[in-house]
Amino acid sequence: MRENLETLYAAVDSGRGVALSACVRRELVGYLEVRAPGKFFGVFRPDAIGHARASPPRSRTRLPSERSDDPVAMWAALAGGDPYAGRTGDSTRAISLSGWRLRYPLVVRWTSLVGTVFSIACSTKTAPPTDAGGGDAAAPITVASGQGSPFDVAVDARDVYWTSLDGTVMKCAIAGCNNQPTQLASGQAFPSGIAVDTTSVYWTNQNSGTVMKCALSGCNNQPTQLASGQSSPLGIAVDATSVYWTNQNNGTVMKCALSGCNNQPTQLSSVVGTHPRGIATDATSVYWTDWNMGTVMKCPLSGCNNQPTLLASGQDGAWSIAVDATNAYWTNALTNQLVMKCAIGGCNNQPTRLASVPDSPHEVAVDATNVYWTTGFGVAKCAIGGCNNQPTELASAQANASGIAVDGTSVYWTTLNGGQVMSAKVKTSTP
Repeated sequence: MRENLETLYAAVDSGRGVALSACVRRELVGYLEVRAPGKFFGVFRPDAIGHARASPPRSRTRLPSERSDDPVAMWAALAGGDPYAGRTGDSTRAISLSGWRLRYPLVVRWTSLVGTVFSIACSTKTAPPTDAGGGDAAAPITVASGQGSPFDVAVDARDVYWTSLDGTVMKCAIAGCNNQPTQLASGQAFPSGIAVDTTSVYWTNQNSGTVMKCALSGCNNQPTQLASGQSSPLGIAVDATSVYWTNQNNGTVMKCALSGCNNQPTQLSSVVGTHPRGIATDATSVYWTDWNMGTVMKCPLSGCNNQPTLLASGQDGAWSIAVDATNAYWTNALTNQLVMKCAIGGCNNQPTRLASVPDSPHEVAVDATNVYWTTGFGVAKCAIGGCNNQPTELASAQANASGIAVDGTSVYWTTLNGGQVMSAKVKTSTP
C-alpha cells in the first residue's frame, strides 16, 4: 500500500503545549518541514525506496531555538537520534508523532510522496476574524456537514458536487438540501479530483487507479469506468470532448473521450521522475503543476510528443492550477507558500507573485476578477491583476479547507477535517 500525499499541520500554543496524539490519527510519509515564527528548522525527504520511521520518546520535548538547516540533523532530533531507523523496500514509510508534546510555537508540515492534502490544527490560539459580510464576502454558510472527509469540489449552475475520502461522491443543490445531499456513488477507492460538465460528473480514484463518470441525475451507484490501470490519478479537468487527468506516480498526463476510450486513454505527456498534480484546460491546451519538480507545464490538447512547454520552474511544491483566457494561476504549497501567475503564452520563466501566504495554500480557482485559494485554516482571494501582496481573507477557522470552486456569485470549498462543504457570496470588482 502506498500512502497518499498528506500534509499535517500541528499549530502548537506556546503557553500550554498540545499533545500531538490528540491530532495525529494515522502515520504519514514523505517530506517533513518544521517552522516557527521567524525561523526555519529544516526539511527532510527520505529516498525513493527508503523507510524512515521515527518513534519519539514519550516525554515533553522542546525543539531547539537555534536555526538548523541540516535536514538529517532535524530528522534525527525528531526521531530521537536515529534518522534512518526502519526497514527498506517499496512499502509504506512512516513517522509516528503520537508520543510528542510540543511547547514551542510552530507548525509541523508533513507531506508524503504521493496523494492528497491533510491539515490538522491543534492550536489553542484565537483565529483571525472572518469577513462576515461587511467587506468582500458574505458570512460563510454550510452547504452540507457530517461528510466523510470531503476533499475536492466542483459546481455547475444548479448543484455543488464533491468527493469524500470515505469513498463517496455527493451533490447538493446550491440553494441547499437541508443537509441531505444526494449520494451519486459510494465504495470508491479514495476519490479525489472532481470535474463536471453539462451531463456528467467525473472523478479520479487514487487507490484503484481509475477514472469514473456518473450522470448528474445519478447512476444507481454504478458509475462508468472510463480508465483503469492508472498510476495514482489525482487532478482532473473536462472540456467539451474529453476528460484529462494527471498520474502522479508515473509522470503522465492523460485524456479520454467523454463517451469512453475502450480503456485506452491517450497519453499527452510522459516525463520520467515527475509527479504531475493539478490540471486545467482551455480551448487549446492542457496545463499542469508538478509538485516534485517544481514546474508548471503546458501541452496542446492533441499532445506534444512528450515535450511539454515550460511556463515556470523553480516553484516550490507547485500544487493546484487554474486558467482563464489570459493567465495560468497556481499555488506553491511547500516552503515559500506563494500564489503565482504566468501568461498562458509564457512569461520567460518569470511568473508574477500575487500573494505570500502565511499558511500553505492548497487548491486554487479563478473567475473574471479574482483568484481564490484554500489553506489549512481558511479561504482567501486576490484580484487577478494583483493585490499588493495583501489578499482578502474570506473565511477563517476552517478545519483544513481543501477543494475550491467558484461560479459567478459564490465561492465553494470543502473542510477536510471539519467534514463540511461551505459557500460564501463574493463581491466582484474590476481588477
